[in-house]
Amino acid sequence: MSAELGLALVGTVELCLRFGIRLVELSRSIRGAHDEVDGLLLRLESIWNRTSVQLRFMSSVSAKLEEDYVKIQQRLLEKLTGTLSVVVAKLDSVVKVNAEGQESGTRAVKYAFLKNSISRTVQELREWQNEYDPTWFLVVLIHDSLVDATLENPQHSKGLGSGPVSIVSHLRGLLKGSTDDNIHVNLDGKDFDLRNTTALKYASTRVLSRGGDASERSFLIDTLSCSSYVDVGKAKRDSESLAKRLKVANPETFGLLRCQGLVKSKAVGANRLSAIHFVFRMPTQSPPTSLRAELLQEAPVSLTRVLHIAQCLAKSVSFIHVCDFVHKNIRPETIITVPDGNTSPSDAYLLGFDGFRSAYYQTTMEGDLAFERNLYRHPSRQGANVQEPYIMQHDIYALGVCLLEIGLWVSFVAYDDEDTPQMSGGLESDAVGQNFFRTPEMRLKLKEHFVALARERLPSRMGDKYTTVVVHCLTCLDLDNSNFSEGAITDEDGVVVGVRFIEKILLGLNEISM
Repeated sequence: MSAELGLALVGTVELCLRFGIRLVELSRSIRGAHDEVDGLLLRLESIWNRTSVQLRFMSSVSAKLEEDYVKIQQRLLEKLTGTLSVVVAKLDSVVKVNAEGQESGTRAVKYAFLKNSISRTVQELREWQNEYDPTWFLVVLIHDSLVDATLENPQHSKGLGSGPVSIVSHLRGLLKGSTDDNIHVNLDGKDFDLRNTTALKYASTRVLSRGGDASERSFLIDTLSCSSYVDVGKAKRDSESLAKRLKVANPETFGLLRCQGLVKSKAVGANRLSAIHFVFRMPTQSPPTSLRAELLQEAPVSLTRVLHIAQCLAKSVSFIHVCDFVHKNIRPETIITVPDGNTSPSDAYLLGFDGFRSAYYQTTMEGDLAFERNLYRHPSRQGANVQEPYIMQHDIYALGVCLLEIGLWVSFVAYDDEDTPQMSGGLESDAVGQNFFRTPEMRLKLKEHFVALARERLPSRMGDKYTTVVVHCLTCLDLDNSNFSEGAITDEDGVVVGVRFIEKILLGLNEISM
């Protein structure tokens, strides 16, 4: 990276901090104008305090950032500077200055103006924070002693509790294996009676309700089968490692449900583990639904909700990468939607962790012949004998198929009366049958059909920006795709792919207005 880029980032951070300090000063000057305004000002300061910690940290490690990483940081910080400068100017205009030149209270302004202006700023800063967090947490993957030293600096870590630096430090410790012993994820099976789970329609996840009282917390259960050909020792280690990383996951920040822990079960009379069950906390008491079940209902859905689901899924994929894992099973059966109880769109969460593995662990190169799974796999990963090791780009491709499906709001998979999956007419191609993965030519034909379907059908429904995002996903492993193609980038720790994903997919979705 050029020294000029690094210096530019440091300069932008300093400018943001100056605006932020002024914002806090003004906020304290106008306290007392009204109880509701005071509440908003406290929220404003809280958001800024979190942001300032992240910015100071990023400035400290800027010399160790990849060029692409610096550029996306610069892009987001320039956006923040614009937001801060506008609100500072507005608050400056209402602050009253006494005869001694000291700021105290507010001028005679309409209360509604003050409240609306601060409320809008709080919302804008929250939205900015949601965009910024994925780039911030990529710091976890940078293998450099300066990052570790900066994390240990009391200036960044003192009194932060569960703040952003604390979470990054925790995740880095897990990736290096230095904090594993301090986190316990093994649960007592007696406290989680898995015989009481109920199936979630068209989903790999089951629901566990504890007690008959509606106020009792419910959980979602993902099961990793330890069949005879599974390396139980590795499955156990990987499951515990993933559970520890997901234990700190904030659903709002990570787009992933918080993992309560693991329940391990054995067959009657056997010593060998038969299954490992991930226990996830339900974000609300509202009943969840699988995305597949929703797609099959064919009920009208707003474009706003489609976009919200797409943004949730993209965030989930980004943070799985930060956790140093690949999912390997992204499809509507492994995605649940949960209403949040008010008028905003329901949230979507990626589950189905029954095929995951560490991003850098040697893959088994094994697949299967289930068409409903192969449908979401890149051509190089379809069939029983796959051609390429699994990497993050394969998850990006699977995300692209899902984004195409929800963008069109049709189901690519149907189920008969016995709940057996079959090819749906939603694919709109007579040339694509259930044996599409039998030959390399047929596999490629399906991918080309997806790309054509996106370019022909999505613009009129979701717009050009959404279409571009989907095509980026579907072509991420094409040799002429310089954004993601493994042959086009050098990426020892996965940061560059993560940055490109955020830039082209996450921010691409966030920039869409409905």
